[in-house]
Amino acid sequence: MNTIQALANRYRLKTCIDREDRTTIIPGKLGHLYEVDDRLLGVMVMPLTDRKHHWSRIRAKLRAAEFVILQNGDTEGSASFNPDNPAQARLAIKAVGAEKKRAVSQAQREQRIAYLTTPSGTALTGVGAHE
Repeated sequence: MNTIQALANRYRLKTCIDREDRTTIIPGKLGHLYEVDDRLLGVMVMPLTDRKHHWSRIRAKLRAAEFVILQNGDTEGSASFNPDNPAQARLAIKAVGAEKKRAVSQAQREQRIAYLTTPSGTALTGVGAHE
């Protein structure tokens, strides 16, 4: 298992394939996490809208947590970190605004299955719903 997928599994994060370079990333509202090499991950902070001083505040927190700044722009940048360091991993996740996958309990799962089951005991198929 690669490093980015291991981090995603450990913290229940969503992953996707980046359209530009076809690599696995962990997307967030303010950027994404990506693999730098076999041991390190990177955090790319690039808000879609101009957020005054956001990168400078995040950069200061990343430096204090011993991240290595890789790119330093006016409103965006990137840094590398050790995914085995829990404090660094949590800060990187928070910096990009990555969302956790929702955990469904066994009771919720059974309730949803029961909702989708007809009185005859067969599951609903959705046939004819959008014809």
